[in-house]
Parts: sequence; structure tokens; C-alpha cells
Amino acid sequence: MSPLLANALLDEVDKELEARGHAFVRYADDLIICFQHQEDAERVAGALRKRFAKYGLELHEEKTRLISFGRFAEETLRRRGQHKPPTFDFLGFTHICAQGRNGRFTVHVRTARKRMRRAMKRMADWCRDHRHWSIPEQHRALSRALLGHYAYYGRRSNSASLAAFLYFTKGTWFKWLRRRSQRRRLSWAKYKDLLRWYALPTPHVTQRVTVRLVGESS
Repeated sequence: MSPLLANALLDEVDKELEARGHAFVRYADDLIICFQHQEDAERVAGALRKRFAKYGLELHEEKTRLISFGRFAEETLRRRGQHKPPTFDFLGFTHICAQGRNGRFTVHVRTARKRMRRAMKRMADWCRDHRHWSIPEQHRALSRALLGHYAYYGRRSNSASLAAFLYFTKGTWFKWLRRRSQRRRLSWAKYKDLLRWYALPTPHVTQRVTVRLVGESS
């Protein structure tokens, strides 16, 4: 019940934030607040803990931070002698300040490392636990898992992470198919032939997101 109650109480916090004109994005108990000016961000960051305490909530200290992010962030940080803008994780994606093909600012995303490790472990555990299933059954299950992964993480700028997950899946499936029998070990050449008959789905873009930022984000 704790996440549900926190989510309900955060609705009240959101109303107070909206009244002050701040732009924010919230999903369940994960929240991003955007500001045009750094002094506004610092002021709200100081008051936010008191506001949360009013509803019996606390901020996650390891996840809560104030960063420069947006189309003017790199220029602002360079004047301070700092390097590229920091990244942040939200809803399983690492968000990165980038430049599009047209030279304009955009936000690129990649699968967050923690989510990638979790997905790989889940895939490895499944291949181990179901290695004695028939190959057609394994192929159907693995294909569904990959398509589900692509459906969520299928962003245009995330193609490298998607390809890495497919490569890991192919290698893991080969590893556990080889352990099915001690007498006739599956060779890599035979495995490549098997993949011609039971090809795994290749990554594809399922989501296109247009990011529009007005003014300077701090």
C-alpha cells in the first residue's frame, strides 16, 4: 500500500506546484521538476522537503539532485569551467543532452544500466530454467520477451542498447542449448544454422518522442 498512498498524497503536492507555475513530470512516485532559472530551482529544492513532510513523505536522498539540463546547459557549464551536462535516469531510461541531425538541441535516451542488468539477468535465468523445453517453445517465449523489451525501450536513439540486448540473448541461448546434452555439444556453426530457422526478432523503433524545451533549463 505504501506506493499507492504516496502516489495519492503526491497528487496534492502536484497541485501546489502547478499553482506556482513550475513544469514537472511525475509517474507514480518518481518526479522531475523543470525550471528556467537556477535560483528558482534552488529555492524550491530547499522548500520541497518541508512540503513533503507536511504530507508525511520523504525524498529519496540518493535519487534527489539538482542538475543543469537543457539546450543552454552545455554553454552554461562551459562558462563555469565544467564539462558536458550530467545525465539522469527516469522510467528506465538515461536521458542525455544531445544535438539532432538538424543541429538543434534534443534529448537522447538509452536503457539505464540498472534496467539493462536486470533484463539480462532475467533473460539468463529464464534460459537456464527452461533449457529442456523444445526449441520451438523456447523460440516463441524468447521472441515474446524480446518484442516486449523493444516495445518499451524502442527509441530511435536507443538502438545500440537494443542491439546489445539481442546479442546477449543470442549468446545466452547458445550457452544453455549447449548444456542440454553432454554427448552432442552444439557448435556455433550449427547454432547459426538453427537461427536461420528460428530467427530472433531484431530491434525496431516503436516510440518517437519530440522534446520541446522553452527557455533555459537549470
